[in-house]
Amino acid sequence: MMSYSKHLQFYRTVFLSGCMLVPLVIQNASAQTSISSPIIFNNQVPPKNSGTPSSNRGSGSQGGLCFVEEIEDFKPLTVFVPEVTQTVEETKITTVATRATADHVVFIAHVPYSGELGIELLLNDQDSNPVYTQAVTTNVEAGLIAIQIPMAIAQTFTVGEVHRWYFQIDCGNQGSIHDYVEGDLVIVEPPSTAAPVTVDQVRNYAQAGIWLDTLYLSQQLRADAQGQEIWRGLLEQFGFAEFVDEPLRQQVLLPPASL
Repeated sequence: MMSYSKHLQFYRTVFLSGCMLVPLVIQNASAQTSISSPIIFNNQVPPKNSGTPSSNRGSGSQGGLCFVEEIEDFKPLTVFVPEVTQTVEETKITTVATRATADHVVFIAHVPYSGELGIELLLNDQDSNPVYTQAVTTNVEAGLIAIQIPMAIAQTFTVGEVHRWYFQIDCGNQGSIHDYVEGDLVIVEPPSTAAPVTVDQVRNYAQAGIWLDTLYLSQQLRADAQGQEIWRGLLEQFGFAEFVDEPLRQQVLLPPASL
């Protein structure tokens, strides 16, 4: 029969072991919840729109100035902005429309062309008056590229007003547009103050329906597995799954321009 002292030692061992195991189980459960909880973007239709149908994919094809040879599994110029269906004067149209804060007017796109390209970004106000236009010439390797309007310029855009944007490619750098994507953009106030990029910050922008900020910030988290899963979920939600594993090859901060 076990003595009283041995009984006491046995229960003390069990008790201490339980105290050591419980925190580990809770910690693992918490980590699993954090990783498996997807960030779902709250896609909201802007309050107004230009009424002009548009697509997030360009109409360019292989051949001509943009290519030297045929490319297997060709993917067209694609700007990662959701398409939305809206009713304009009792007619349903599909357009590319999104929101951004002045901090992150950044367009991430798959550019299928390599070499020296002219890349131009234009924004018009709701009356079709130009408010920003700038072009850069850069050597590009086919893949993902991010084009950003300077914060100082974006802060001059009227909050809540619809702007029409044009992302244009000049493959031969000859002053001609060979491929482009266009859409609508509404500048909004940020949901929180600026802070280091975190999963919670990305989630806040996603819940507020601010796409350009959500995507740009999630791109910065792709270095770890959780960040890559967030990026994957956002792209898959809007039909961009084929680009999930492409790295960001270049980021271009456009120079300021006065009109």
